[in-house]
Amino acid sequence: MVTLVNSSDTLIEAASGTWEVLVIGAGTAGCAAAATLLNDGYRTLIVERSAFPRAKVCGGCLAPAGADGLHQCGLGPALSRSNPRSVDRIEIVTRGFSATLPLPAYRVIDRSKLDRNLIERVQQLGGTFVDSTSATVRADDSVVLTRGTERTVLTPGAIVVADGLHGTALSHRREFDWVVEAGSHVGIGAIVDAFDGPATDDRVRMFTSAAGYLGIAPLAGGASVLAAALDPAAVRTLGRSGLLHRMLDESGVRSEALDGIRWQGVSHLRRHRRRAAGGRVLVLGDAMRYIEPFTGEGMSWGIHCAIRMAPFVRDLLEGRPVGPSWHRSCATLLRRRHLTCRLVGATIRRPRLLKPLLRLGRTRPIGRWMSRKVCWN
Repeated sequence: MVTLVNSSDTLIEAASGTWEVLVIGAGTAGCAAAATLLNDGYRTLIVERSAFPRAKVCGGCLAPAGADGLHQCGLGPALSRSNPRSVDRIEIVTRGFSATLPLPAYRVIDRSKLDRNLIERVQQLGGTFVDSTSATVRADDSVVLTRGTERTVLTPGAIVVADGLHGTALSHRREFDWVVEAGSHVGIGAIVDAFDGPATDDRVRMFTSAAGYLGIAPLAGGASVLAAALDPAAVRTLGRSGLLHRMLDESGVRSEALDGIRWQGVSHLRRHRRRAAGGRVLVLGDAMRYIEPFTGEGMSWGIHCAIRMAPFVRDLLEGRPVGPSWHRSCATLLRRRHLTCRLVGATIRRPRLLKPLLRLGRTRPIGRWMSRKVCWN
């Protein structure tokens, strides 16, 4: 459990304060929101369902724009302490054909370390954090917090829900139900200390097929982050292990290194909430929308929406409804990036289309142009 720098020892004591904002979820989006609001002087409580530090399914790649966003809201020191590994190339492999394209200094990060350092930095900024605490937002915008045998109810002025794809904070609010897109893949991920497989220490490697893709990224210290997006129908036919092995075998790469890996999974990736705001609730990050960000942008999307949310929180605290304006703000900010990721995701599942594009990308000028268009730098 993280040391509660600015918090009471019990949930009841922590929740007894007068909180202007409650942030549910202490990942990158939740911490960026908390830091932004603390910088503006709002009394902020952050709660997290898991005990920290905790493992999290994530490709581990942070785009340059995401790193800039963390610096903007004062979380840059946390990123530096996480010992990110900078990579400047991505190798894409499809059915034995490969091409290496430039990347604009992406960082590969162990999310367990990053999230721990982020919340410690948030505490240094004046936030109060309690982990191992589940939150349920009720119809009247009160929030039930439960931690072990402790239970209390808060009524904050604003509620930021950033509890990710697996979050349950809004499970009692049907207006916020998820809508899963047709053809959505499912995600799995793992961190392997010594991966005896097709990993390299200077690039991200992506193995693609019509049934999904597997990414392998190097961490500082020799470990590797593995993340995959898989077609559910193919998983039902071949099994998860069989599908991953086939992906590597088709690319001419030894796949035995995948045996014995303990994968963590998430459900359907491409999804969105019916609403992104309602009452005193603002939904943020993966908890609002997810579009299977092949280019490692998921964290960056949440961070950049978070650092723009202070005016919306101010409206809620002053009694002005936010309505659809919060969703429009994030949608406008991310529209081009979402479209880019949709196009990339559609392309990598079509080897006949992907191969000629990769051939073009092998030439340095075209490869750099493709990188500028695809990556958020």
